[in-house]
Amino acid sequence: MRSGFSKLKTLGLLTGTVGVLSVVPFAVFGATYSATGNWSVSKSSDGNYCTAVQGFTQEAVITVGQRADGALSVALDFQKDMLDTSKSHTAKLTANGVSRTFTTRTASPSTLVVAVGIDDSFYVALKNAVVLGVSIDGKQHDFSLRQASSGLQALSQCSAGLPNSSIDVSSTTPTISESSAPSQPVPNVQASAVQSTSAAPSGASAALLAENASLKDALGQLRQQYENLSSQGTTSARASELEEKLAIANRELQQLRSQSSTQQAAAPDSQAVSNMQKALEEAQGKITALESELAQSRNQVSAAEQSAAQDTQMQAELTALQNQVSQLSSEKTRLEQEKKRLESEKSNLSSQLSQTSAEVASSEQSSAALKDAQSQVSTLQAEKIQLENDLKATQTTLAMMRGQKRETDEVQSNIEGLEARIATLQAENQKLQSEVATSKAVEDSSKNLTEQIAKLQTERAVMQGTINGLNDQIAQLNTKIEKDTALLTANASEGNSRVKALETQIAMMKGENSNLQKELTEATSKISSLEAAPTENPEDKLQLSMLQKQVTDLQSENTQLKAQLETAKAENAATSQQNSDSTNPQLAMLQTQVTDLQSENTQLKAQLAATPEQATVQQAELSCPEPATVAAADTGKEDELRAQLRTVQSDYERLLAENSRLGTELDKMRANIESDKLEVAGGDWTLEQATRRYQESQREIRRLGSLLERQNSKCQAEKQEIEYMLFDPRLTESAQIAMLNSLEDQLNQSNSRVRELEGRLGVSPSAFAQNTVSGSANVISGGTNVPSVDVTPVSTTQNAVKPTLASVKVDRADMISVQQLSPDYYKSLLQNAGVNIQSIEDKSSGNKSSYTWVVNNSLYGTAQEVPMEGSFAGMVEGYIATAKSRCDGDFAAVPVSTGVANPGNTREAYEIACINGQGGLSASLLFFQKNDKFISIAHEGATDSMSQAMDVRDKLDKTLQKSS
Repeated sequence: MRSGFSKLKTLGLLTGTVGVLSVVPFAVFGATYSATGNWSVSKSSDGNYCTAVQGFTQEAVITVGQRADGALSVALDFQKDMLDTSKSHTAKLTANGVSRTFTTRTASPSTLVVAVGIDDSFYVALKNAVVLGVSIDGKQHDFSLRQASSGLQALSQCSAGLPNSSIDVSSTTPTISESSAPSQPVPNVQASAVQSTSAAPSGASAALLAENASLKDALGQLRQQYENLSSQGTTSARASELEEKLAIANRELQQLRSQSSTQQAAAPDSQAVSNMQKALEEAQGKITALESELAQSRNQVSAAEQSAAQDTQMQAELTALQNQVSQLSSEKTRLEQEKKRLESEKSNLSSQLSQTSAEVASSEQSSAALKDAQSQVSTLQAEKIQLENDLKATQTTLAMMRGQKRETDEVQSNIEGLEARIATLQAENQKLQSEVATSKAVEDSSKNLTEQIAKLQTERAVMQGTINGLNDQIAQLNTKIEKDTALLTANASEGNSRVKALETQIAMMKGENSNLQKELTEATSKISSLEAAPTENPEDKLQLSMLQKQVTDLQSENTQLKAQLETAKAENAATSQQNSDSTNPQLAMLQTQVTDLQSENTQLKAQLAATPEQATVQQAELSCPEPATVAAADTGKEDELRAQLRTVQSDYERLLAENSRLGTELDKMRANIESDKLEVAGGDWTLEQATRRYQESQREIRRLGSLLERQNSKCQAEKQEIEYMLFDPRLTESAQIAMLNSLEDQLNQSNSRVRELEGRLGVSPSAFAQNTVSGSANVISGGTNVPSVDVTPVSTTQNAVKPTLASVKVDRADMISVQQLSPDYYKSLLQNAGVNIQSIEDKSSGNKSSYTWVVNNSLYGTAQEVPMEGSFAGMVEGYIATAKSRCDGDFAAVPVSTGVANPGNTREAYEIACINGQGGLSASLLFFQKNDKFISIAHEGATDSMSQAMDVRDKLDKTLQKSS
């Protein structure tokens, strides 16, 4: 606190420089301030006065200064710009019931300096006060003082030790007793001549200002004496005399102020001698006036002595007047000495001026240099003012920075922690990528995964504008999938009937297969018993032959049933494929993998099927067996079966090892799901970008885990099928059902993967050629205009547009003139779709036809109309191409499914986006054809609002489908 208050130690009493602390925020007007510490008393560096400083809440400071002669000044530093330096302020100080009012101007917008002068009654009141009330232009501020008596007593002791001090600290009673305190406020003192300045005046100006202050103090004491005498009932004649003397003294005071102000404004170099002459004349006039006042005071003393016999209470006033006479006498002596000093200084300045005049007359170059020096002085003074202002602004900034230091430290700590976490996750991600790279041993599937990872890492540069709304959009996509399923079920009754028929047929086949398996089991059991007894009677041999034939027939029938089952599965897969609108290359890759595995399983089945056929041939030879033949056949059969069993067992172990390896990799990926993060490409990535990449990595890991789970499911299905073929035939029914379920699961997973990829592409960071909005804004201004896009038909055979990047400028273009639909059409369309809007604004003018509206203060909607020119798909392509050409940044456009049937392909839905260095824009688009017009409806919003935009688009699409 003391180091902060030391900046105020240069506070000048009446004319000194006011030190200003750093500007920091504080309370508003009308606040109450409580002391936060004790008084700090110190002596000024020049030894001319002492100051007592006390700090208050809201960082306010009060400084009380006292000169050697006892003159007081009070400085109030609010430490906030609240005063107007261009006008005067009325300040009223109230302490312990004693009030003083001052009118003053301030040089600092945060500090008010009041020259109280020698006012013993106010000093005593302030010393005994608990609260100091300060009213500035009618606005009250109350300062709760702490130990004011001890603080001001210490100030008096410090002032008593100053050179030429007239303060008596032997008693707390001031020179003029408290009983003589004025009952009326001291008149307003114009303090314009004693404003705080940036530097103390020098030479004659300083001396005159000091004289001015002394004269003001003397006049203040005379006025107090007058008021005391008047309050105690002195004669009206003497009161009239004193009042007249006071008026004369006030006029002289005004003259002195005017002269002092004129002397301060004069140039100290070129006008020094003239000013000194005026100062001497004025000093002589002051001495004369003081002599007159001294005579008048002596007369007052004589009158007071005469009246003392009648009124004993006047003795105290008489003593005070006598003291005043002594003080005036001392002041007269001091002024005479000052006059002699000024005359000496005048002589010196005259000689210096003569020498300077001679030098100026002899050299014009010196005169020019003098002017340059004066100009430089003016420039330096201006620079000084500017530097002071800059210093003040810097102090303000530093104060604000100190106020935010703790928050900044916490944020920095969090950033460092996150950076460390990013580094850790980066290492873990690299380890994961290394593990994924080592999984190349898992043949083509692993290679495809690596390629997908590289592709997704490239695409992440585009996918940074819509990650925040990803979860909502995924949930919405799940809802769309359910809608798609329901709609496909409603619109594909014939396909569903066929699927049901196939399912019924499959169920029947399963039942027949179950019966056949039972019969096969019984026949196999009988064959085994017959093989165990080859020397039985001919009847048994005949029965064995019949059973072998029956087994052959059952195996043939089972083969046919399997073929029919495969046909039903293929038809079911074809039906599901027709219902799917995906063209994703990864789905094709997965289907290829499924086909390869099925082919491999078919080969294994063929190898296993060869075993019973050979057994049948050998069993047929047993109808008329000979001992040697039977033994040879058994040996060859056993060797062949063992060889086939080893082959199948080898394949089984290979698939089991592959399954175990995939499961291990899946466990590793699952263990790193919560902490894995995408590698940060550079040191200038922001925390938000790193977080988004981390979330993207988590989704990619979940996708890879899902793919591994599907591979694991395939391996399990193949394992069960091989077990069924190798071992107990009783597992046939459950194995076939498991195989069918596995294929159905694969189909469902493929469809889910298609939806997932559609969703990922549908929420890619994108922007479109419309007015720029803030990337974090949630509300679109009602005045935002959506740009018109010229739709040019493009010849194309594709309806799906892959995400495309571009670096072009976004501009605007007028629409093609068409016959407008009524605004009520769009309003009715939105209302039927359940979209709440306030109103629709018609933006059509001339050859431009468009309408705009606002949805929930977060989406900006537009509708545009152009005549159909070419195919519908070509018009959509032209719209997208035009939007891409106007994007000054990265552009992406992705076709999406709204979950509504689209017969005739007369409606299309897109998500487009444009991202640049200033942010990005996204829009959900719906295209449809009506009355030979191509209509586009767009809903623009920030990234956080895109889920709502997609929901509005889907509702509009459903409403259009119902109305068509």
